[in-house]
Amino acid sequence: MADNFHGVGFGELLHWSTRRVDYTVDRYTDYTPLYIDLFQRGRIPRDMEQRRRDPGSYYLELPSEDVTVNFYNKEDQLRNRGFQDGDRLMREARGLLRLEVQCQGRKLDHIRDRIRELNLPHYGMERSRKPLASARGMKAASSAYTNKKVSPEVLE
Repeated sequence: MADNFHGVGFGELLHWSTRRVDYTVDRYTDYTPLYIDLFQRGRIPRDMEQRRRDPGSYYLELPSEDVTVNFYNKEDQLRNRGFQDGDRLMREARGLLRLEVQCQGRKLDHIRDRIRELNLPHYGMERSRKPLASARGMKAASSAYTNKKVSPEVLE
């Protein structure tokens, strides 16, 4: 395994532990702002809470399950983080509506148990709560390392 990803040192993958898993679905559309506006006007699903309200995004939390659901305009997110319109990531994010489901805590424990039951590879999915790397290093890699496919059985 590579010890370096886009200039960020991560060490061997087998020595990692996982604190949160983000599943994402990307859709390109000319109507991303309209979708976000409609989400913000809609009803909040039962058992979910809307704890933050940012322009260009819609965030919901399911506190009892340690799950957060985010819909957001990826281009706006990158712009707010200081990216310029000519940057490669900004060009790729143009018209991108992202759905992101973040799992941690008890939900992550459930996913780990399911992976073991199915005898799937579980690199980094041990129950350890040690940090993976510095927040700065993770932030640098997260923008470049986005869409990974996950077996649907893991999500059941």
